[in-house]
Amino acid sequence: MASVFRSCVLATALLLPALHVSARAASAQACDAAKLRAAGVELRKRLTCLKQDTISARDTCFAAAAAQRAAAFEAAEMRGGCSIVGNSAAVGDVVAEVMNELSDAVGPSPFATPCSTAQTVAFRRFSRVLVKAYVRNSRLPDPPSLDAKVEAAERKFLKAFARASKKSDCQTDTTAPEAWNLLWSGVLRLVSSLEPPASCPCWTTESLDTMFPPDFFDEDERGGAVCGAPSWETSLTTADECLFTTLMGNEFILPRGGAAVSSGQCVLFGPDLDPENTGDCDGLPEPIPTTPAETAACVAALEASQAYQSWCQ
Repeated sequence: MASVFRSCVLATALLLPALHVSARAASAQACDAAKLRAAGVELRKRLTCLKQDTISARDTCFAAAAAQRAAAFEAAEMRGGCSIVGNSAAVGDVVAEVMNELSDAVGPSPFATPCSTAQTVAFRRFSRVLVKAYVRNSRLPDPPSLDAKVEAAERKFLKAFARASKKSDCQTDTTAPEAWNLLWSGVLRLVSSLEPPASCPCWTTESLDTMFPPDFFDEDERGGAVCGAPSWETSLTTADECLFTTLMGNEFILPRGGAAVSSGQCVLFGPDLDPENTGDCDGLPEPIPTTPAETAACVAALEASQAYQSWCQ
């Protein structure tokens, strides 16, 4: 009986960290979903504001929509678990940009016509449909279901916008497919504005500054620095190289030190693969796969390092 009890305690102890991580992830998903919902509400309200007869009335309406979004973000952050805090204003800027693009696609406000009003209604209606689909996906990720909902929304939007464009006094020649691309890309920008910024899995600017100060490349016969080697998108490596031979007899010529990024991977050579300067590498660095966002983060971190600024700018 004691053995069974100990086993249960051990199993519970092993499970608790996983449950904690799962709960934390669920809390972040709930917060991000609430924020996305609030951003979508602001976008719809801003589109509704375009019906105001004067610019001052429209701006007052915009301010009220922004205040409602700010309050919703504050409430979501008060509940805790958000992946990002304090991003209400930044997301609000994206909402305003998207609204302006949609408004420009139908004509100047506050000079609405039957056509532009109907077109704006289509934008408002289907922005809600899209945001609702992405909110649900953020809570319960299901890419096939999301794709199906987006495709269904596209079919219905194209018909609605084309029907609106047949009304009198259209102010622009925006086509239904062009309008859909604006709306969908705008909603996608709202979604991505709520995502934590990607980080490089290989290094930070600070770690590069520590590992490779500017004078590193001149010391110990490393031969200076090479910027932008042909096989890499962005790189900073030593001019001096070393040879690594695998157990199978395969040979690789590598820089003694540095960092390099290509599309889909990052590699850290170092701090010095040949510290004794014998011509033979001590090891073979392992490339780490990166997403496009992580690749961009690696490039940005490398380009911001002191050594890159000193040798490559």
